[in-house]
Amino acid sequence: MNKITIEKDSFTLDEKQLEHGSVTIGRAEDNDIHIDDPMLSSYHARITTFFKASHVEDLNSTNGTYLNGKQVMTHTLHSGDTILMGSHKVIFHTDSNS
Repeated sequence: MNKITIEKDSFTLDEKQLEHGSVTIGRAEDNDIHIDDPMLSSYHARITTFFKASHVEDLNSTNGTYLNGKQVMTHTLHSGDTILMGSHKVIFHTDSNS
């Protein structure tokens, strides 16, 4: 099972299990994951999970989505990957036994 941990300033704010399908992340309240950060776009990024694979996609955000320090538009996620959006980190975890 894949999951993400959302952190700010090294404090865990939330954890979310990733089911099949997509979750949106952004400043707008109708996102699946709402993050109140002025550095995030209203609809900043999407994580899509299909079978055991998860992918991050930048939704043409103003400030970009960074994976392990490099700006990306889309990328397949691997356990331990860190997505930086504004002042928040989204850390991807996978259980290879699931």
